[in-house]
Amino acid sequence: LWVEAGVLPDETAQADGSHYLHSKLTAEWLSHENWEVRLGARVDSYIQTGELDFDHTEADYDESYLRYRTTDRTLTLGAQTVLWGRVDELPPTDRLSVQDVSRFVLDDLEDRRRAVPGLRWEEFAAGHKFDLLYVPRFRAAELPREESIWSPVDRSRGRIIGMPPSPLVEPLVREGRFVEDDEGSGGWGLRLSRTGHQLDYALTIQDARHSLPYYELNPVVRQALQANPGDIAGALAAAPETFIARHPRTWVLGGDLAFAAGRSTWRFEAAWLSDHPATTTDLRYTTVEAADW
Repeated sequence: LWVEAGVLPDETAQADGSHYLHSKLTAEWLSHENWEVRLGARVDSYIQTGELDFDHTEADYDESYLRYRTTDRTLTLGAQTVLWGRVDELPPTDRLSVQDVSRFVLDDLEDRRRAVPGLRWEEFAAGHKFDLLYVPRFRAAELPREESIWSPVDRSRGRIIGMPPSPLVEPLVREGRFVEDDEGSGGWGLRLSRTGHQLDYALTIQDARHSLPYYELNPVVRQALQANPGDIAGALAAAPETFIARHPRTWVLGGDLAFAAGRSTWRFEAAWLSDHPATTTDLRYTTVEAADW
């Protein structure tokens, strides 16, 4: 059970309190024949007071799986939390996990991930680890409610995280409609790592979808806006949805390393992405190659 209360002392803030209640229940069964069964559930409650006040409670499954384990091999089937990468805050090669940004970055990294149904095969040999993960169904990131001060969509100022401020976009964000494009398969990934030596390292290849949404301005709305920039109402009426939350599929090639030098530990991690979402200066959605390090 986790209870947290927060106060925002800034008089200009749209909330004066942000409170959180988290409860989790887990049942485990271990056999003498290397089998393990785990069932987990969680309930999260959010309370926000002030100008934008709301309270919301939701239930979700937690790690729930069937696992077979030997000294050289672990096979896991079911909902599980997998966090790849080596750096502490934003690991570039962590692309198959489900991010939980319902409280932005207030929580530790391991508490900002949700379980996702999948199949995982871990093989251990001579200090190396072979890790294969298959996610049959995509699960998008857990987002805060629209009224939350942590929401990526700020209707009061007409801004969306990841997009530059624009006088054309501001009224569309304040008055527009948002939909999710989160259907389809999840993807798969392979990670080969070595630990316990002077130089620890890992290499990975993944076919994954972006967990966090990237908001595309509907092309129909964009065309109407370009035809008549002053007709905001006409642009909003041109399509049933104004912004579409995209989760593009991307190939990921990356790796990480860590080594000790004196009393310091150095870590480095990088990834190449084949399709990273972006917005052009004329508000067109596109994907580009990107390097994250």
